[in-house]
Amino acid sequence: MKMVFKAFSARLGGVFVPASLKLPDHPRIRRVESAWPTENPIVRALREKWVLPGILKAEQTNVLSCPGRVVGARASAGCLVLTMFRGRIPFDFRVRKSIPFGLQRLRNWLLSRIMLKSMSEADSPISIFSYAHSLIESLAKVENTVPISHVIS
Repeated sequence: MKMVFKAFSARLGGVFVPASLKLPDHPRIRRVESAWPTENPIVRALREKWVLPGILKAEQTNVLSCPGRVVGARASAGCLVLTMFRGRIPFDFRVRKSIPFGLQRLRNWLLSRIMLKSMSEADSPISIFSYAHSLIESLAKVENTVPISHVIS
């Protein structure tokens, strides 16, 4: 099984990651560095849409994991897509209304739509708290949602 972790937006993990991130020295982990800049979210999104599908196919990837909540690429046939719901601000209308009009409010509005689309199209969306699990299911038809606990009492 070959997994690809798309984690350009992650601070601590992935295989397609920023060059500054230190990865464990292990023979089964391979860093793939991008010739494209990955700090800019618009450039990163374009790269994911147009370049990543070819990489997944060439690598014969079985699983594409997108822990950053947004799946920006179409996976090749037979490749499962995982994504994770970790934050609720884009879906919390009370919080969104408290944000003044501007880029942050627009960003959260766009994220809510992009994240819902990503979760509804993923083979296995994962939510890390039960509230998120019920919130996702109330907003869109999302199948195979997997709630997991991330805290210890």
